[in-house]
Amino acid sequence: MGQYGVAEVVVNRKHDPRVPDTVCGVVKHHYKGQSCQFSFWCDGKPENPSGPAWRQSQAVAAAVLDDETVFVDGALYYHAEFSKAKFFNGLEPIVMIGNHIFYRDKPRK
Repeated sequence: MGQYGVAEVVVNRKHDPRVPDTVCGVVKHHYKGQSCQFSFWCDGKPENPSGPAWRQSQAVAAAVLDDETVFVDGALYYHAEFSKAKFFNGLEPIVMIGNHIFYRDKPRK
């Protein structure tokens, strides 16, 4: 479920006017001065996907891109539970999946 949640965050962000409007653009985007939103993209390791994990990620991506899932209900952000990032203080928590907490912007009053 966590993979679906992260994939949904990417798709949700792609529809947000504050970020690029493509999946690749979202993944590579530097948000609010942070160097990287998705650790795999900036970990310095070559991207050579293969094997069962790659096939699973392709299935997850296909399902989310086809609007077949809703695990995080509009979330634009997430982080690991152990992270104490202050950035998330002003956001509305939606759901916890595994050790990741998913958030969306709080409605404006």
